[in-house]
Amino acid sequence: MNRNRGLFGICLIISLILPVVGCAKKIPIVPVSGKVTVGGNPAPDCTILFTTITGTGGESIGARAVTDADGNYTLMTSEDNPRKGAGAGNNRVILKWIDKDYPFNYGDPSKTPPPKRKAAPYHLPPKAASGELTFTVPAGGTTEANFDF
Repeated sequence: MNRNRGLFGICLIISLILPVVGCAKKIPIVPVSGKVTVGGNPAPDCTILFTTITGTGGESIGARAVTDADGNYTLMTSEDNPRKGAGAGNNRVILKWIDKDYPFNYGDPSKTPPPKRKAAPYHLPPKAASGELTFTVPAGGTTEANFDF
């Protein structure tokens, strides 16, 4: 009799937990594109990163892009199998110009001094790289994720 009650208790607990675990919502990935400008001028070669802000310690989706010569970009997820888009909902946004011609591995620093980095062709404000910018991606995606500094 006690064994049946114990088995019943375990089954009851499992039946209560499974629906909660099984109902965790996945963040949908939707198309996101836009334009980055500085003073109204295109910001080429700007790296833009989106990371979903879940607030619950749950799933988070990262997406990135590099702007073209006209400042336009289309985000791609940072997964093993990248997809066009970003996570719907609130996202933290970081923008930074990176010298794409600067070698990350330039040899032995004790023998070869690092090459000089190029000066950025435009100036992004500190808030662009600080992580304080946010953007809410609509459930249907957007082509208007624009940032003007």
